[in-house]
Order: sequence, then structure tokens, then C-alpha cells
Amino acid sequence: MTKFLGNAEEFIREHKEEPFFLYFAFSNNHVTLSPSDQFSDTSPLGTYGDSTNEMNSAVTDVMDLLNDLGLRENTLVIFLSDNGPFLEMCSKAGFEGPLRGGKSTVYEGGIRIPFIVSWPGQIPAGSVSRHTVSSMDIFPTILDVIGRPLPTGITYDGSSLKSILYEEFLMSEKWGFEIQSQMAPVHPEGLFFYSGEILTAMRFDGYKVHFRLQPQPLTTRVGFGEE
Repeated sequence: MTKFLGNAEEFIREHKEEPFFLYFAFSNNHVTLSPSDQFSDTSPLGTYGDSTNEMNSAVTDVMDLLNDLGLRENTLVIFLSDNGPFLEMCSKAGFEGPLRGGKSTVYEGGIRIPFIVSWPGQIPAGSVSRHTVSSMDIFPTILDVIGRPLPTGITYDGSSLKSILYEEFLMSEKWGFEIQSQMAPVHPEGLFFYSGEILTAMRFDGYKVHFRLQPQPLTTRVGFGEE
């Protein structure tokens, strides 16, 4: 993590005078877990919690650097995961909570992930959207925010979230209530979920249909902190 964080901070400093795009892919919470000595035994949730603490510290360092360089209010920050917990690894891979399934499934425990967006002065802190979106929406959103058209000749599964980031959040802050019902859905045609090349499930509005059921791992769930 020290090397990853150092490279990220160096990149930001080198490009602070110009527009830049930084993709910081954390390996902390991906098995095999290997938190550094500084963060070992810092969490009651075992090595997974230790790794989460280390990742949280790295995110804080990056955000502090943006503040120190005067870039925070001119930088859109997006934080998200790629999938749910690797259930076969039990306490070493997180917890799916009340959701069903985990990594490699299209049940909600496998595909519903944290998605946090921060941009002071543009997106009100604490705003919450109830729209169903996808990580495929990030690319169209970034291009829309910077005023660049999508490359032509390609079919995109993602849609821009700019209307949510600006209109919905700002209007809800001004009027003090959620206005999702007044906003057009991001994916009016629905979202499609595949297992490899096989269409496995589809979500439309508040409904979801599974065309194929996927087996669940036969594991014994153990409490966090237990190995």
C-alpha cells in the first residue's frame, strides 16, 4: 500500500497544474489479505478490518493532499467497489449483510456495492440518491462533466449520471425533500446482468427477474475476527 499511495500522491503533484485522471485500485480488501504492520491488530474484525483501516487511511491521505494543493473543490472523487464479498473466504472477505449471494453471483450481495461521490461546491454533502446505477455509468459521466462527447461508432451500456449529481442533489438540498420521482430513470430500459456470456438476471425499476439461479457456496459463516 505504501508504494501504491506514494505513486498516487506523486502523480497528483506532477499534474496539479493541469486536468488529470487518477485511477487508484486498492488491493487491500482482496484476498489474500496483507495489512501492513502499522495497521495489524487495529480492528476487532480481524485482518479484513485491518485492511479496511489501511485503505481508509490511504483515502484520507489522498483527500488531504488534494486539500493541501488547493484542488479539492475542482476535483470529482468517486469511490466504489467492484463486487460483493468472496463468501468462500468467510471472515477474510467481508460480509454481505442482509443480502443474498456474493462475488461471482448476480444476486444483490454480489453486485450491490458502495458508490460514493464527492465534489465540494458541486454536490451537497450527505445527499443520497435512490436511483439504480452501474459502474458502467462512470465513463459517460466523466465525459459529460468535462463537456466531451462520447467516442462515436461504439455502443455504450452506461449512461451519464450528471443529471443526478447536479440537478437532483442540488434541488433536494434547495427544497428539502427527495425528488427522485421527478427525475427520469438513468436506465429506462433496465439493467442486464451476465454470468460470463449468459444473461442471468435483469432489473427494471423496483423489480428484478432471475433467468438462471446460481449455486451458493457451502460455507460456514464465522464471526468477524475469527480465523
